[in-house]
Amino acid sequence: MKEYMHLLLYTGICMTAIFIRGFLRCKYNMSDFLLIKLNIGDLDGWSVTHVLYNLFLGYQFPNLFVEIMLLGIIWEILETIFGYFPGVFDCKVTTDADDWWFGRVSDIIMNFIGASIGYSLKTFL
Repeated sequence: MKEYMHLLLYTGICMTAIFIRGFLRCKYNMSDFLLIKLNIGDLDGWSVTHVLYNLFLGYQFPNLFVEIMLLGIIWEILETIFGYFPGVFDCKVTTDADDWWFGRVSDIIMNFIGASIGYSLKTFL
């Protein structure tokens, strides 16, 4: 139960940081360097953050791999929903992208890669 609470705490902190970043991005009309494409499919800097965050989660919680993946899928669904409410969750004032909130299947794949690496590091080291 303690592991679940820590996982939810980390997830809540991460979500809060993303909302704060989005708010500041809109308020100060900041471009988002994480939207820079990596020239591999639709991957960008946000894809890298998915790998790194889920690597951390997979390392911290190797016994909660399925739960980590479910949280990632739920987050992508929420991102898709947020994208349907421009002006509420997205300010539409920056020049780097019209839509900042969008869920992607590639993010779920990046979550899996990151969590797998974290799990492997914790398990095999």
